[in-house]
Amino acid sequence: MRAFWRRRPEPVEAGHLYRRVRSGRVEETAQVVSVASDRAGIPHVRFLLIFGRPHRRGEPAEERTLALSTFLELYPERVSV
Repeated sequence: MRAFWRRRPEPVEAGHLYRRVRSGRVEETAQVVSVASDRAGIPHVRFLLIFGRPHRRGEPAEERTLALSTFLELYPERVSV
């Protein structure tokens, strides 16, 4: 019998960068501004969305907010700075 260990996900914190690659090789990079819970206790991520091509970063397009779970589904890859 094998033991399968899952790594605990790192907490999402202000300053962290996450990305996803869309069709046409357009990268969306999300720069976390803050993480806070709403009145119902649901954590939300406020972030700047940056559009660009691989190895070339664009300018922040706009600020958005998503529930933490949705944010991690859309932007699963943490980027090292």
